[in-house]
Amino acid sequence: MAPIPLTWPPSLDSYKVDLKLAADDDRFDDALQASLDAAVDWLQEARPDVNWFDESDPDGLLKPVTMRLILGCLRYARRLDIRRETPLSTLIVAELGSANVSTLDFDIDHLTRTGRYARVRFA
Repeated sequence: MAPIPLTWPPSLDSYKVDLKLAADDDRFDDALQASLDAAVDWLQEARPDVNWFDESDPDGLLKPVTMRLILGCLRYARRLDIRRETPLSTLIVAELGSANVSTLDFDIDHLTRTGRYARVRFA
């Protein structure tokens, strides 16, 4: 598989690379694209301190998009897609019974510096 390209916003092809899906497998493209779009919107809203679209930043206050942010976005899209399969946050496995699907994403929060890993800001 090819490496994930460092472009924002991540493409559906990049998402498929992260999911280890074949690029020509288009069975779930609509659902995958919806999860990816939601993850992109969420991250852009959660991190207004990032220069998402290479806009001019004369003061140099905005941070660049990093691979960590792109990977965090792709992983969050994956979580959204998994949760689509478990709308009640419960997964039922015949051999093992039922289990709750976590709604806490500490790994994604860490990659994207959101949630409990967000930097403290003073008003």
